[in-house]
Amino acid sequence: VVGSAFGPVPEAAFDESAERQYYQRLGIPPLGEKPTDGEYFYSLRLSGEGVTENEERLAGEFHDLKAPWRGESLPELAMWLERQSKHTDSFVAGSQVTRYYAPYVMSEQGHIAKLRSLRRLWGAFETSSDKTERLAAGIASSLFADLDEHPAPLSRIHVTESSGQSRQVARLLSARARLRIGERDLDNAREDILAIHRIGRLLSQGMLEEWILGIALDDMACLLDLELLTFGNLPKEETLQHLKDLDRLPPLRSAADQIDVDDRHVALDAMQYAARRRKEIVQLFNAGQSGIDRQTMKAILSIDWNEAMRVLNDKFDKYVAALEEDDFRKALDAMKGLGSPQRASDDAERLEQMKVAARGSIEELSQFMGQLYFDKYAHILPKIERRPQARREVVRAAYAAHLFRLQEGIYPTSIDELTPILVDPVSDRYTGKPLLLKSIEGGIVIYSVGENLIDDGGQTYTDGSDKDDILIRLTEASSEPVKP
Repeated sequence: VVGSAFGPVPEAAFDESAERQYYQRLGIPPLGEKPTDGEYFYSLRLSGEGVTENEERLAGEFHDLKAPWRGESLPELAMWLERQSKHTDSFVAGSQVTRYYAPYVMSEQGHIAKLRSLRRLWGAFETSSDKTERLAAGIASSLFADLDEHPAPLSRIHVTESSGQSRQVARLLSARARLRIGERDLDNAREDILAIHRIGRLLSQGMLEEWILGIALDDMACLLDLELLTFGNLPKEETLQHLKDLDRLPPLRSAADQIDVDDRHVALDAMQYAARRRKEIVQLFNAGQSGIDRQTMKAILSIDWNEAMRVLNDKFDKYVAALEEDDFRKALDAMKGLGSPQRASDDAERLEQMKVAARGSIEELSQFMGQLYFDKYAHILPKIERRPQARREVVRAAYAAHLFRLQEGIYPTSIDELTPILVDPVSDRYTGKPLLLKSIEGGIVIYSVGENLIDDGGQTYTDGSDKDDILIRLTEASSEPVKP
């Protein structure tokens, strides 16, 4: 769906054989420069070759959208969104698929070009107004920073066009959802928001950078859920239906599964690649300024790769078990007990570590290699995962609290009062305990303690730099349904 809407992949990504395989695997005919019907989707650009002054202005308005709005306030942007409705509607329909698929078929030149463009893309996201996007961008930028640009048999980074395109789709749906909330078209706004949730969950089925983006997009949708509830002043039936729809969404892929399956197999693949090409690995290191001494060279050629794989698999097993802990503190403690991943920051440092290990026994060097191939960023993934998980629980609790007030005329005084409304009880994904609920003037605040694991009394980073509760404030003004 996305590939057909965005048009042909840039020529730099493919040689003739790769292009043919790409479209065959997608199951669609090769796309021409112009579509047979209408036009391809294009996103508004703030700058670049061929960007007009009017497009730059519209792009600025588009990127500055932070709340529900009305078409009369930004008429040209509303018209642009209307012109994109054919594609936007197809993205909503396409989000209903159950599996995500992005064929990894690129020429070596295309891989290098795409990797460089992804570095620029994530670098730009580091200035995003959304905290989750900034966190994800920081991690992704670090992942790309020291990555070899030449693809291995199974690249640690699954470099495809789909990640950037999917984010553009989510931003488009977000803009339309906010327009629809502002103009009281709540049913269609809900459909756009749910589509973003589904796109995030589909992306989470992909490789690492797609998983990171999927988590960020689902969190974007959670913020829209809260805007729909507060700005949209949802009536009872719509509130109940949206809560049911949220509960029916397919699960996001977990960090534990991402590490257990994808990271593990990529690391094992890279290790087998090195084991089959020992002399090439030696030559690679020997090409550096310091080179490899004879003792290290001999040791590398004698590595017991079965022992290295055993160490690597044991490391993955223990990390996965730690990630599956419900209590965030216990998960962090378990990971600290395993020690930090032993991957060096560059080849020179890695070589020095290898020389030290080579002075010991073959068993010690083999165990060092098992540590070396463990992804040094794996221990950061739970931090990316937990915050959106906590926000999703806050969203569910907020919808239940809104329903409670519509039914009883007052807000609940404890989180336990929401249990009869919810299919599954809400819990704080950082502590494994129930979310917190506190009465405030004219309403309530529902919150998770956040990463610092401290109850900040329903205050977040906007209330103080050391506060990080994840919350929603509901007041009578934000919960009174607006009559049509």
